Amino acid sequence: MASTKLTLSGTLGNALTIASGSTLYLDNATNDLTIEIGDSSTTAITGNVVLDNAAHRLISNTAGRITVGSGGSVATASTYPATAYAFGNGTGGNGVAALSSFRAAVRISTATA
Repeated sequence: MASTKLTLSGTLGNALTIASGSTLYLDNATNDLTIEIGDSSTTAITGNVVLDNAAHRLISNTAGRITVGSGGSVATASTYPATAYAFGNGTGGNGVAALSSFRAAVRISTATA
C-alpha cells in the first residue's frame, strides 16, 4: 500500500477548515493519506471527518493544533484498520500525545460492521 503525506501550514487563520454542513471523507483502499498540520498552523472542524478503508490520518506534531468544535465529528468506518491511529500514535513524527482538542457536543465514533 502506498502512503501520501499532505502538509498544510501557514501563520494566518486555519490551515484546514471543515465547516458545519461539510464532510471530509477519506476513502481509498490502495493509498493512505496523512494530512499533517504544520507547527504554527491550526484547524477548525465543526463539520464531519470520516476515515475509511486505509490508515488515513490527521496529525500534528504540536499539541493543540487540531480542534474539533461544537457539532463536529470524527468517525472511522467499519473498514478502517484496527491497528491505525486516526490522530497518529505520538512517535517518530507521527503526531504527538494530546494534540487534539475536543469541545462540547463533539462526537468521536468508530463504525461497526
